[in-house]
Amino acid sequence: MVSRILFVGDYDLAGGGIATRMYREGCKVSWLTSNRDKILWGDRVHGKVHRLAITYNNCSQIIKGEAVDCIVVLTGIYRELDDQDAVWGRGTLLPMLVPVLRAAAAEQVRHICFLSSVRLGDEGLLEPGFEELRAGERIVTSFCQEKKIPLLVLRLDCVYGQRMLDGPNLVGDILRAMQKGKDAACPFTPDSEFDILFKWDMADAAYRLLNMDASGSFQVLTGSPVTARQLWEMAAAALGHEGTIRYGQKERHCPRGWDQEIRQLCGWMPFYPFAEHGAAIMERELARWRQDGAAAQKKTDWKTRLKKKPFLYETAQNLLLFGITVLLTRFTVSWSDLRFVDVRLLYVVIIAITFGMRQGLLATGLAIVSYTGSLLRSGVDVSYMLYSIESWVPLIVYGVAGAFGGYWSDRKHDEYQNLENEFQENKSRYQLLKDLYREVLDVKNRLQKQIVISKDSFNRIYTITEGLDRQNPYIVLLRTVGVIEEVMECGAVAIYLQPRPDSPYCRLMACSSSLASRLRPSMDLRTMPKLQQAIQKGEMFVNLELEQSCPVFAMPVSDGQTSVALVELYDLSADQYTVYYRSLFQTLVQIVQNNLIHAYRYQKENWSRLHLPGTSIMKAEAFTEQLTALRQASEEYGYSYSVARIELSGDAPLPPPKEEAVRPSPQPDAGSDVDSLYQQLLRQIDTARERPARPVPRARQPKPAARTLAQTPVQELYRRIQPLLRGTDLLGMGEDGGLRAVFLYLDAGHRPLLESRFAGEGFRLVWEG
Repeated sequence: MVSRILFVGDYDLAGGGIATRMYREGCKVSWLTSNRDKILWGDRVHGKVHRLAITYNNCSQIIKGEAVDCIVVLTGIYRELDDQDAVWGRGTLLPMLVPVLRAAAAEQVRHICFLSSVRLGDEGLLEPGFEELRAGERIVTSFCQEKKIPLLVLRLDCVYGQRMLDGPNLVGDILRAMQKGKDAACPFTPDSEFDILFKWDMADAAYRLLNMDASGSFQVLTGSPVTARQLWEMAAAALGHEGTIRYGQKERHCPRGWDQEIRQLCGWMPFYPFAEHGAAIMERELARWRQDGAAAQKKTDWKTRLKKKPFLYETAQNLLLFGITVLLTRFTVSWSDLRFVDVRLLYVVIIAITFGMRQGLLATGLAIVSYTGSLLRSGVDVSYMLYSIESWVPLIVYGVAGAFGGYWSDRKHDEYQNLENEFQENKSRYQLLKDLYREVLDVKNRLQKQIVISKDSFNRIYTITEGLDRQNPYIVLLRTVGVIEEVMECGAVAIYLQPRPDSPYCRLMACSSSLASRLRPSMDLRTMPKLQQAIQKGEMFVNLELEQSCPVFAMPVSDGQTSVALVELYDLSADQYTVYYRSLFQTLVQIVQNNLIHAYRYQKENWSRLHLPGTSIMKAEAFTEQLTALRQASEEYGYSYSVARIELSGDAPLPPPKEEAVRPSPQPDAGSDVDSLYQQLLRQIDTARERPARPVPRARQPKPAARTLAQTPVQELYRRIQPLLRGTDLLGMGEDGGLRAVFLYLDAGHRPLLESRFAGEGFRLVWEG
């Protein structure tokens, strides 16, 4: 983190915001500029200002004397002014950069920050001022790469905020120009765009990046630009301007959306969009500007000019009071009641108490001169005055009164000044705390508003997940996938159920359409030891090594101490690899956990009742119920699916197993669902015959003969069909006793591919919906 910052260049509103923010954070700031009258920061910032020529010697001495570890190059005049010809005529940026960079390298400065313009991203932009700014950015970048100095380039568009009328600034220039005439001229088209960033938002971004010692180029934008029509109309409304606004032909555009890299790196985001706060801040700045103008007008008064020189002002009052004292002394001589009143002593005491010891001693001298003059006018000889002790007593009294009164007055003044300084310091701290409180309160209100209305708010999550309690157990899984997709902004979600706690296998129950063809029906956790270890501990898994076979996020769902399900997230975007999305996913899974446990218990307790023995083929009643639920899901949530009847293709016999020997198949019980399945398929292949085996030479063993469907047990039939299915597909018996398959997330365009896959194994698909 940087602690001593040197700002180099002319006045820059963005630089003033950065300086104020860094000073509040405890950094020491200083400013090197050739400007003689501008002020970069406010009265509350106590930084050093060096109004010197920007040369190598001056830069080197300042960097060395103040132990500067960061230099911020100010470029406000090149970014903000519309009159680019005037900017080009100045031509000060490139000559200024060379001595600054040389001094920074010689004194081993740790960091350099260059304020640039977002418009440099447009390679077709050809304007003199921006070309000089582009050249300056390239010079700084190449120099820092060669010297290995970390460089932070902040690309801004326009900046507004307090004191925007004090220097070159787009909004300030518009306000100043609009005050001069009835008609306001805008050189841009009405639809031209300006991304106007509040200077405290910009300062916050700079502070966060400098605090992290970040390097690289970042676009600091609000992401919500305003048009030229909106900008000029807001300025006219703030000024009460009733004239017409004439627009030109110059076009200007800026990118939408702020740099996600800043948000991902340091969590920065803008809080003061110009469309909401610009009008109020412009009105406040205009009021301040008018007050400053009135104060400047007052400073031309002779009294004000005299008060700026306190010694002369006090001396003038002292001489005026001395003249009054001389007049009173002459009148009191003839008044018997005032003969014993020493007006001179009264004058000395008043002046000493009022103005302090310096004016008190001057009053003492004037009183002595007046007293000596009165003695000479009375005919007293000078030698008598020198040697007579009585004549010295008044002089001594005047001196003691002036010295004591002045000392007492100066002491009280010093005490008052200390109290005043302490009060001003406390007032400054109070104002800072009040500003921070208001800022925190504003941020709190904005975050509270975002929590209430954003798509990842807990209120919205609860509203979405509340409907899961009223769904069919299988639809719960599908709806849960949709909820996680919507909240997490991710289209790749999968839910696995774990049949037994001690089993390393998990069965895929529901997933996003993009994962239907990628995921296997069963997942072996032993191939992913880190994921398996996290599940055993009941912890969330994060794929920090970015292994291709593992999900990005995975969260186990536990029924007590037993893991019963697993929710996985795949294919996250780069800006979602953050602690925020990790916590959001963890919270979301915990919210839907009860619904997933309910679905798991339903599957576990009713598996034997719903499926044929030894298979995942659903019985007719359960399959009909599942189709009804899928139709409901298709109508309400938009899930697509296709239903097909599975038949043997033509008279082709069922091929023999490829990896296991043929074993005699047990005969199914009469009247069972299995028997209905066999009878239906036998009716479809009445013409199918068993082909005789070809003669086999004696030297070789004969191959197993192909068998008809009647010779194959249902378990083996299921093992032949099961590899052809995806993890989310379902098998079941129809009401007519035929075998049906449901293919989720399958449209008509992909049916031929599935048909060819089944045809390769001797099956045919007859589509029913």
